[in-house]
Amino acid sequence: MRLERMSILSIQSFVSHGYVGNAAATFGLQQLGWEPWPVHTVHFSSHPGYPGWKGSVTGPDRMNELLQGLRDSSVLGPLRAILSGYMGDLDTAEAALSHIRELRHETPGLVYQCDPVLGDRGQMYVAKELLAFFRDQALPLADVIVPNASELEILSQREVGTWDEAVEAAKALQALGPEV
Repeated sequence: MRLERMSILSIQSFVSHGYVGNAAATFGLQQLGWEPWPVHTVHFSSHPGYPGWKGSVTGPDRMNELLQGLRDSSVLGPLRAILSGYMGDLDTAEAALSHIRELRHETPGLVYQCDPVLGDRGQMYVAKELLAFFRDQALPLADVIVPNASELEILSQREVGTWDEAVEAAKALQALGPEV
């Protein structure tokens, strides 16, 4: 009897040095028995928080091509979840979210986890237009969101200095749509 591996589409960054985005997620998902389908939103030398990083964003045309290629493939197992993270730029983010919307519509029970990667400790890693993208488009579509403390503050427009403040900020984001 052949057991079918369940698949997760992981639309995130890739860095040559360090462990963030798909550089971190792919191996972990494999070790948990999942079949990850990593689609890289960027290919950077390192996390953009490091000085001197270099690299490029996967443009929207390439993003559409890669995601459509996965969707058209007949050799992949059933898709169970989508993870998204660092997007690189607004056009790439919108291209990815268009496919996520379609996949959610086509696949009942598909779980979407959104990591609204904006920045950390007061430093933004993305263009400001991605703030509105995550708040107004991605978070309402997501089942699960996993912001860090800085992103929680930015997206909820609330200070998060205590546990109670964090809970209130999380409730404000849940009001946008995500269950968890």
